[in-house]
Amino acid sequence: MKEEGIQPNIVIHNSVLNGLCQQGCLTEAFRLFDYLESSEVLPTLVTYSILIAALCREGFLDDAHELFQKMSTKGIKPTTRVYNLLISGYCNYGLTEKALELISHFEEIFLFPDAITIGAIINGHCLKGDIESALGFFSEYYHKEMVPDFVGFMSLVKGLYAKGRMEESRSILREMFQCKEVAEFINSVGDKIQAESFVGLLFSACEQGRIDEVVTILNEVALMSVSSSDSNNCSTLSHLKNVETPVAYDRNMDNPGQVLCSTTYGVSSNCLHGISEGTVQPTIDGAENLCTPSDDTDIYYDNLLRNSFHDDFDTYYPAIASLCLKGELIKANKAIEAMIQNSS
Repeated sequence: MKEEGIQPNIVIHNSVLNGLCQQGCLTEAFRLFDYLESSEVLPTLVTYSILIAALCREGFLDDAHELFQKMSTKGIKPTTRVYNLLISGYCNYGLTEKALELISHFEEIFLFPDAITIGAIINGHCLKGDIESALGFFSEYYHKEMVPDFVGFMSLVKGLYAKGRMEESRSILREMFQCKEVAEFINSVGDKIQAESFVGLLFSACEQGRIDEVVTILNEVALMSVSSSDSNNCSTLSHLKNVETPVAYDRNMDNPGQVLCSTTYGVSSNCLHGISEGTVQPTIDGAENLCTPSDDTDIYYDNLLRNSFHDDFDTYYPAIASLCLKGELIKANKAIEAMIQNSS
């Protein structure tokens, strides 16, 4: 590029810098940074953020903080996002007190913590086994109408669960599923799972007291968010197969992050993926055939298209949900459209 007379701008340099950091080549990255400081291409907030994130990731927290201070002396004002890099770094390495010290300076520089900030502190307390401090921090910001991110919620849920505090763990899960951003994150993971039914099923399992299964599934959600492997998707689906349909839920459903429940449609569904011990048996003739797990889903799909929506929705909803769980989302959508048309 330079040989052709084209001078790379800071955007190009930042891209190269980020690539070096992602590969763990910190020595080369800082050589490039030193070059920038001595050149006419001045480092920006993004430049410093890339390096601070890399240092925190590798555990060089003192160096990260030193670079953070250097950035400030250069007249570059740090944002909440940059603070979060340091805060998360401190918390991940058990230095929650230093992270809290950083937060204490927010007001004087007119910054506000966000969900990532809150989640990082909660995670830090939980990593140290200090569940009470984690709960206290959660409550403090909950009363300010602020909640943690997915990481913070999960840290608190798993921390309480490990202590045998099941009801408190379930209560936090309920709040988690009500958080729009977290629900959207969960629903966005894995294109084999229909968004609405996924959160709804998790809520249903939570209400049944199956906290261990919910935690297992959510752990896989976290893994799937950084991996596109189909094996992860299938693993999650295998955990979901025995979860019943969501129970009645009275919260406002206008929020797209809310879970779906059977009362939304005014129906009561008995099964999703077959009849298991402890579940209500379907009383409608033929329902067991629609709900029985089988690789031959085309037969059930064709049956759905031939019947009317108003004839017996209780028979068809479990089969549609089963299609969703098997990843047959296109078929499920077509079946719903056909039944709605037949109802007119």
